[in-house]
Amino acid sequence: MLTEEMLQRSKAFKPSARWTEYVRSQYGGAADAKVVVAWDTQLSRWVLAYEASDHVVTAGGAYPVKWLKAFYLWQGVGDTYLPPGPEMVKWLRKHDIYSDRTPEAWHKRAVAPDKKLAEDKERSHWDNVKYEFKCIYDAHGKPVSSQVGPMSHNLGKGPNAGSKYFGPGKHNIGWKDDAGRTETTSTGSAG
Repeated sequence: MLTEEMLQRSKAFKPSARWTEYVRSQYGGAADAKVVVAWDTQLSRWVLAYEASDHVVTAGGAYPVKWLKAFYLWQGVGDTYLPPGPEMVKWLRKHDIYSDRTPEAWHKRAVAPDKKLAEDKERSHWDNVKYEFKCIYDAHGKPVSSQVGPMSHNLGKGPNAGSKYFGPGKHNIGWKDDAGRTETTSTGSAG
């Protein structure tokens, strides 16, 4: 629903048949989207608007109306005046979600740089990880083993002779039958 204020604001836009035809002829997406170039009599600037139809609610009920729905105030940096022309067509081609070929064209232009940036960040992260591993390799002079830490399950090799328990076997009394133990302690004692 359209409010009375929105309709009054729309009446300040005076469509330019010449510039509307120019923009639509130069960019098919503008014609498909019903883009209109209009002069805003309140702000003294050109605006880009859509031809729209809606219902306005008054005391007597809802009535169908045609109106111009502005979507871009055509002005430069610091509110400077910009004349209509080829720059409008370039701006619409760059920013409009419609394309004269495919609807995905705008999406690809808008999203592709972000996707490429994310892929570059991911690649950079894994390059850093590889570099850190290379530094570890170079610091120790031998390849980094997948077997790290005080525990080893590698058939008797490693810092604790293959024990599945932490520390030397003499402290694991009652937990494991350690036939290689030289101390004699009773089963279950804390040793």
